[in-house]
Amino acid sequence: MLTVGLDRALELLSQPKSARNARAVAQPLRELGVHPADGKPLVLMSGRYGPYVKHGETNATLPRNVKPEAVTLAQAIALVDEESRQRS
Repeated sequence: MLTVGLDRALELLSQPKSARNARAVAQPLRELGVHPADGKPLVLMSGRYGPYVKHGETNATLPRNVKPEAVTLAQAIALVDEESRQRS
């Protein structure tokens, strides 16, 4: 099928892991603003399982009936606050 020579294999393995897995990293769609409680940014991300809002270490999945392009800062704050409460 497809063969890779030793030189090419060593070149690929010498790359940093992030460069080898670049397509596996979630891509930001847009910045929504900052959370009023701590000033950290709220970012709309596109992930493997659909769009979500990221705030620090908290990820909140968008409901199916909410289109990513229509998410407001107020909705994003509500989503991450609810997710934080559920985790506590």
